[in-house]
Amino acid sequence: MRWQTMMILPRPNCQIASRPNCFSLHNQLVAVDADSFSMAVIKAFSDRHGLQIEKSAADQAKLILRRADSYQPEEYDLDVTSDGIIIQAAGEAGIIWALASLTQIMDEQGVIACCHLHDQPRYAHRGLSLDCARHFFPVQTIKDIIGQMSLVKMNRLHWHLTDDQGWRIESKRFPKLHGQHGTEYYKQTEIAEIVAFAQARGIEIIPEIEMPGHITALLAAYPEYSCSGQAVELGQRGGIYPVILCAGREKTYELIETLLDEICPLFPAKFFHIGGDEAPKREWQACPVCQQKIRDEGLKNEVGLQGYFSNRVIDLLARRGKKTICWNDSLEAVNLTRQTLAQFWSVQYTDSLEKFIGQNGQFIYSDMFAFYLDYPHSMTSLRRLYQSDLSIADIDYAEHPALLGIEACVWSERLSTRQQLEEKLFPRIYAAAEKMWSRQLDYDDFTGRLRSFLKRYHPASISCVPEDRWNPQGEDRRHETLAFMAAMNEGLTPEVRAEIAEYFVPNEQFSRKFATSFFDPEDRAFLQH
Repeated sequence: MRWQTMMILPRPNCQIASRPNCFSLHNQLVAVDADSFSMAVIKAFSDRHGLQIEKSAADQAKLILRRADSYQPEEYDLDVTSDGIIIQAAGEAGIIWALASLTQIMDEQGVIACCHLHDQPRYAHRGLSLDCARHFFPVQTIKDIIGQMSLVKMNRLHWHLTDDQGWRIESKRFPKLHGQHGTEYYKQTEIAEIVAFAQARGIEIIPEIEMPGHITALLAAYPEYSCSGQAVELGQRGGIYPVILCAGREKTYELIETLLDEICPLFPAKFFHIGGDEAPKREWQACPVCQQKIRDEGLKNEVGLQGYFSNRVIDLLARRGKKTICWNDSLEAVNLTRQTLAQFWSVQYTDSLEKFIGQNGQFIYSDMFAFYLDYPHSMTSLRRLYQSDLSIADIDYAEHPALLGIEACVWSERLSTRQQLEEKLFPRIYAAAEKMWSRQLDYDDFTGRLRSFLKRYHPASISCVPEDRWNPQGEDRRHETLAFMAAMNEGLTPEVRAEIAEYFVPNEQFSRKFATSFFDPEDRAFLQH
């Protein structure tokens, strides 16, 4: 028996025992003993390879699935002999990940070298946040991304479905939400189709309904749920918009409860994201109803009112069997329940996150300086993403028990086509997937496996940045970075510009991280001119 590292991405957290001989799945009807597993767990694998699958008794089966109750939820054991394949796992996810590994050790004729590996992920949460609110992307695009995520063992798609620019979920209770000005949206039947497609590939879909801010799309349809009740227009660009939900009126919570009754059944995942970031408080300051709510509830200020608002929504979700996720801005409210899961994106709010962690809170790592994939490769190169640490305020949280996992994010303010989206995602999402799964990280080894993966498993129909653009250098890097930053402000109205300037005043830590993350020392003299 020989030990070797095969060309698997992400890198397994084990050595692979290689044996003589091989087994072939080429052009044959594959008899499967699925034990107590649903045959649906092998659907993605059989579809990928064009295999016909039939149930069989163990003595006739060539692919045997066995339930191993002592394993961790995503742990698996894969054993390939000349007689067939045996996979052991505690649940469906482990089977799916074993089959993803099996795909990558098969040659183009379906021949598999006899081997054994036993693997499990480093982190439980391995996600991608996909913004389909600022710009809409068709069902097939979402499916294609899910297919590639599954192949590299990512397990969560955080689907950003509402924002200032659009409400992308069909609502039968509030039809004006998705019916504004001919905006595109996902029918509930299409959502069910995507959820089922993802589930068969080991991926949970976590919906995000932004509140109380980033809510212009709702208020454009139903302005009576803001403090003023005045009409607003759908946002046309990114940014921070001043009008948010009124947290003082009970009818706001009645609206949210009705929406959750409609949306929660569409998404069987245990998590539900409510945003909570970038919620300006000027309207609450001027709203007599909100001010009365602050007094009635004994709150300190408008930040405390957001904590109260979030707690009400978190309770509504808990009663529907959901655990809430919110962006780490929300933790600025000291009265926010510790029962939520925080998603770290900005060092602007590290003090409140550190307090949250100290109170046994759990979080997901999505640092904008490392894992925001809408930034160009000049700002977040393949190498830089792969080699980034998981630190917050100079503390490395890679092995901290509070860290549930990592999530890369792609925001679509400046991405309007499928090609633009895919070129931002690929191949960087493969580097993120390896950071999420693998304990041993080596960039040169990764890029060797990545080249092989791209040739065999990245479809030609999905755009991918070529290797000469993975890590821009020199003037090319500087030019692309500055062009992107200039474009961030293009088309913003004076009102939105003013709101951003007033709401977001970067602290010293944010400013330092911004300068050191996106610019090299030689850029400083250039920038001063």
